[in-house]
Amino acid sequence: MKFDTSVLLALLSFISLGAAQFPISQLPDFSYSDTKNGPSFWAQKYATCGGQKQSPIDIGKNSATKADFPALVWSEFHDTPRTGILINNWQGVQLMLGPESLPEARIRGGPLLSDYVLASINFKWGNELGSEHSIDKYFYGLEAQLIHFKKSTQSLDAATREQDGFAIVSILFGINQKYNLSEIDPIVSNLKNVIDGGSMQPLQSGRYMGWLKKFISADCNCTKETYYTYVGSLTYPPCTENVVWIVMANPIPIGQSQIPIQAAREKTDNNRKPVFSSCSKYNPTLEEEEDRGTKLLTVQAQDRDPNDTITYTFIVAPGERQKFEINNRTGEISTLLVRRI
Repeated sequence: MKFDTSVLLALLSFISLGAAQFPISQLPDFSYSDTKNGPSFWAQKYATCGGQKQSPIDIGKNSATKADFPALVWSEFHDTPRTGILINNWQGVQLMLGPESLPEARIRGGPLLSDYVLASINFKWGNELGSEHSIDKYFYGLEAQLIHFKKSTQSLDAATREQDGFAIVSILFGINQKYNLSEIDPIVSNLKNVIDGGSMQPLQSGRYMGWLKKFISADCNCTKETYYTYVGSLTYPPCTENVVWIVMANPIPIGQSQIPIQAAREKTDNNRKPVFSSCSKYNPTLEEEEDRGTKLLTVQAQDRDPNDTITYTFIVAPGERQKFEINNRTGEISTLLVRRI
């Protein structure tokens, strides 16, 4: 299969500018295994990894608070043909999409206060449990994380220094022995070519995000599915606690035979971070617990009066509330307050 070398060079240049988690030419200085450089030791080198807003989390359906946000809008995603490259960065597989000549894929709305640009799609499978996030303590076979950085920051590196620098959409996959998710075949059929750490597989022009159509309604390019959202962290060093997570509530079925999971597990280090749990030394009251923990919101898309101005208040950190108002007709944010409590 012939691949345009100029496109490949452009993609590699894009990666070198910081789109990858770390350079593919060298081993990372951390792992997801239970070793001296595993998650329990990350905070020794990256202090933020010991913070109190770490991800992933276990999402409890009954503890989530229902909220109605404006529509979560996707632009230039599943209908735009793109070239790409799959990269095994020793901790898993990343999908980078190009070329830069095409409009950037981005999201806005929902719990997001700005536009966010897609940088990569990371696939998480772990050794045994599978996904990084769990719902009611149930782990799914695979998790795809769509990593976006705040458009105004212009890069992933700059986004790490912004209070709300990242937005990550997490999509869970339930593995089914007999099912075949044909829309994702252009990606998973190439996973066998990036089993070894540091390996890369160029992808010809195609629609590599067609599987997202389950979550993107054609009539509005917006999400009408239920999702969970909370403010957390990157799940790899430096673990910056500036990520708006959007976890889709309903998993996508995918065929067991579509993904060479076993081969990947044998060749690639475990690539899922354990679920975060707070190490509080006392049992807070219900009111204290609400003020100390991360507020988890369940968002259900639905029609609203277009003249509504909706006020949202949620806890973004222990002891910190964030309040903002959004005009449902224009999508404009009229106030943005962060106050200590």
